[in-house]
Amino acid sequence: MLITYANTMKTEICTRALLMNQNSYLLVRHSSDWKWVLPGGHIEKDDITLIDAVNREIEEEFWIQTVSWLSPIASCLKEDAIHNLGCPFISYEVKYIDRKWRNRKKVEYIFYGLLEDNIQIIPQVEEIFEYKWIPYSEIISDDFPTFTSIKNIIQAIHTYAEKL
Repeated sequence: MLITYANTMKTEICTRALLMNQNSYLLVRHSSDWKWVLPGGHIEKDDITLIDAVNREIEEEFWIQTVSWLSPIASCLKEDAIHNLGCPFISYEVKYIDRKWRNRKKVEYIFYGLLEDNIQIIPQVEEIFEYKWIPYSEIISDDFPTFTSIKNIIQAIHTYAEKL
C-alpha cells in the first residue's frame, strides 16, 4: 500500500473522482446507501501512487480509461517538458464508528477531472446502484441527498474552477 499509519485505529485510504462535463458532475449511489457520493474507492496493494488508485477505480466502476485530470498548480506550469500527472485537489480525514462499534478513520483524496462529451459510461452493476450527471445548481440545493462534506467539496472545487 502507498501509505501506512502506525497507530491503533484502523485507517482507510481512499481516492475519489469529481468528474465534470458541461457544468454537471458524475455522482453515484451504492445499493447500501441512498445518498449520492463521488465515485472511487480504497487504495489496493498494487496501486503505486494515488493517481494509479483513482484511475483504477474509475476504470473498474465505469470502464473509462481516459480522464483529463486537473491540478491546482497545473495552470501555473508553462514548460513543455512538464507533463501534469494530476494530483489531489483536496484531501480530508473523517473519524467514525463502524457497524461493529469500532473506531475508524478514513483519509480521502479527491481528484478533479474532465470527461469529453462522447465518452461512454458503463457502470459496474455490482457496485453502482445508480449513476447520474447532476447539475451543480441541483447538488448545492438544500434538499439534495448527499453528505455535507461532499457538497462542500464540490462547491469549493467548482468555485475554484470558475476562476481559471
